[in-house]
Amino acid sequence: TNLKAFVLMCACMSLVNTAQAVTQECMDFESFATGILLPVGTDYTFNDIYGELVRFKWDNGNWTNDGHAEVVNSNLAFGSGQEANLNNINISYTFNANHPMVATFKYADHGGNINLGINGLLSSTQDLSDFNGLLINGVFVLVTRQDEGLGTNHHGTVTLIGDLERIGVGGQEFWVD
Repeated sequence: TNLKAFVLMCACMSLVNTAQAVTQECMDFESFATGILLPVGTDYTFNDIYGELVRFKWDNGNWTNDGHAEVVNSNLAFGSGQEANLNNINISYTFNANHPMVATFKYADHGGNINLGINGLLSSTQDLSDFNGLLINGVFVLVTRQDEGLGTNHHGTVTLIGDLERIGVGGQEFWVD
């Protein structure tokens, strides 16, 4: 059987076959111009992976289509190169028939609520670390969190383990890489 690992955004996709050979493909925001604003409805394809910017669900249960993602070079998520600053928007990835089994992304959270979508189920929280250790829609979620001094600002890594058909994440003052 094949085991595929997908690392979101500035990430690498790895395919591990039964002989344990590993190949990698990297996805990042480097193909976008720094400073570009991407609204809900923006979509793109990268090596048979469909990416789309979609509406965001606030913590009061209401939805908005008015958010945007901005491609920035701030390194707030502690990744590499450019990252996406998500403001009231979700970024979603749909995979082809060869679903990855692991997805990892780096994030920075500077306030507001967070959406996490796994295989069609959207969950919302004030802090991604609330999902650490949970099984959501058949996928195990691991979250690390590093506080950034005083206040609520923090960054970390999210790893999703399981059969991944579609994943997404979004926030209000939120960066992903």
